[in-house]
Amino acid sequence: MSVDDITIEPEEYEKYLTLAYKETKFPKPRTALGLLKKLPVSEMEKLMLTNIKITDDDLRALAHQRASTVQELILKSGQINPERIFIIEPKNLTPEKKENLKNSRVEFSLERFAVKGNASN
Repeated sequence: MSVDDITIEPEEYEKYLTLAYKETKFPKPRTALGLLKKLPVSEMEKLMLTNIKITDDDLRALAHQRASTVQELILKSGQINPERIFIIEPKNLTPEKKENLKNSRVEFSLERFAVKGNASN
C-alpha cells in the first residue's frame, strides 16, 4: 500500500495531526507543570510548518525520487531502450528561472547522436 492510497477522514484529522505534532522535534508550548499544552489544530499546523527544516540532502533525495519515477514510467512504455535513458544528478538544487514554469519540475534532455556508417544510408 502506498501513502497515496491512504485517506484520512475529516473527523480523524485532529487525532493524526496531534500524533504527528507530538512526534516532531522542536520546542512546544508547555503548561506550568511542564506538560505538553493542548493546542487548536490551526496552532499545531502553524508550529509544525514553521519548524520544518529542509536540507539540501532532502531536496536532492526528492529530486532523485521524482526523476526515478519519471524514468520508470518512460521505461514501462517499452518504446525506449533502457540503455538510452538515465538520471543525471542536478548541478544546482535551485532550478534556473524560466518564464511560466514552476521551480519544482523535472527537466528532460534529448540528444541526437550521429550514426557512423555508409554515406548512402
